[in-house]
Amino acid sequence: MTVSVYPGNTPPSASIILTNLTNASRTTTYHAGDTWAYTVANAADDEPLPPDAFSWEVVFHHRDHTHPFLPFLPGEIGQFDLPVTGELDPVVWYRVHLFITDARGQRTEVIRDINPVTATITLNTNPSGGQVTVEGAVFPAPREQTFVVGMRFSADVPSPQTIGSGSGSYAFSSWSQ
Repeated sequence: MTVSVYPGNTPPSASIILTNLTNASRTTTYHAGDTWAYTVANAADDEPLPPDAFSWEVVFHHRDHTHPFLPFLPGEIGQFDLPVTGELDPVVWYRVHLFITDARGQRTEVIRDINPVTATITLNTNPSGGQVTVEGAVFPAPREQTFVVGMRFSADVPSPQTIGSGSGSYAFSSWSQ
């Protein structure tokens, strides 16, 4: 193995500017479907940076593991859209990585996280005690579930169904809020 040492060489540095183009008031949080712009700011090095010094990666984090989202994005600026379908677990976030590589190959990584805005909904039946279906799984009502705001999911009610012991059969007629 060969290691090159450059005395006095400092690693490159920069910061990340993230802008929520859907709602600029959300600077560190997102709703599903938001569009984000990313930009390099305050780039510095002890030598001029090469034209291809900057690259990006956006990684989707889900609890204790990750999923690739956008693996390689060259350049100083860009944008991406967050999906409205997919993982419904609310314990998720996106990590934006900026990689800066100087003319000598020394590399610095800068990261920023964007976290979801979540909401809890309650699905119930009238009369209470029936069953509801969320994404194909059947649950007793009332059912509380937390989602990332803006995520699309399926909800249904098995119909007809018997609620309680001997109280008759009920058919679904409509949703209300």
